[in-house]
Amino acid sequence: MSCLSFPQNVGNHPVEVLESRYPVRITRYEFRRDSEGPGRFRGGFGSVKDYRFLAPVELQVPGDRVKLPPWGLFGGGEGATTAYVRVRKDREMALKTKHAYELATDDVLSVRTSGGGGLGDPLARAPKAVAVDVALGTVSARRARAVYGIALDRRGGVDRAATAALRKELRAKGRRVARKKPRSGRIKARA
Repeated sequence: MSCLSFPQNVGNHPVEVLESRYPVRITRYEFRRDSEGPGRFRGGFGSVKDYRFLAPVELQVPGDRVKLPPWGLFGGGEGATTAYVRVRKDREMALKTKHAYELATDDVLSVRTSGGGGLGDPLARAPKAVAVDVALGTVSARRARAVYGIALDRRGGVDRAATAALRKELRAKGRRVARKKPRSGRIKARA
């Protein structure tokens, strides 16, 4: 293989182009579930793109956002960090960035991109918006309940009374979305 660039920091290459030019098959390309930073206005979802190699390759992993997640603001939560994972015979191994790896025929490289940080308190997100995310499969029902305080009925609709009670309970417990401080402390503007 002469060259294959990642979707990180470069254009998003169409599957047909990748598969016609390189010995690779894209076996999965979808939104990354529960990767958004929760918030009244949730962050965007990351993606999962799996590359199955049809020949041995040398891989350079150039990516970022594997240690420091995209931050949330004003009570919003962090987005998920990016992960590069080699799958060989159903066993996963996390890959370090800025390293080279030898991948064998039939190895899968799973590129799991970060989600965006959320804005505002997740308990203030419109219940119907969370229910839509659950129906689309981008947010799990478990996360909807634990993070957004949304109780869904058997059909996936919002149970308004149960949601109000759950949100009241979560607020009473002082539940806050976990956020990490940047390693360097506060961000300072440069003049």
